[in-house]
Amino acid sequence: MGVLATMQKLRHTQPNDSYRASRQLQIEFVNCREIRMGSPYNACDLRLSGQWIPRLPDATWQDKLARSPDGRYVALVYWDFVGSQPGFRVMVIDTVAQLVLEYGRGEGCCDRLWWDDEGLHWQTF
Repeated sequence: MGVLATMQKLRHTQPNDSYRASRQLQIEFVNCREIRMGSPYNACDLRLSGQWIPRLPDATWQDKLARSPDGRYVALVYWDFVGSQPGFRVMVIDTVAQLVLEYGRGEGCCDRLWWDDEGLHWQTF
């Protein structure tokens, strides 16, 4: 069973033209591979394109992505192994303010990442 985390501070706002324009950040997961034989979790590289490209850590990413309902924020997950213990970190990209926020290490594997009216959520396994 997973643990649910919520980020209430990053609530979405009403869409406007700047938010719609911010959705031009394109994110593609490339070179994906299983983290171990038979695992449902992947390790990928990122390919970013658009008018503004955020500076992100040189990391191995999970193929998980969530956009806020207004399109302003994009959340991504990267692997953070300590020894043989899996973990992950959540990165949130504010495409309007052009900021990147990183949140502390979660234990285990990020199983699901989504955004709703309450904010950003993730479930771990």
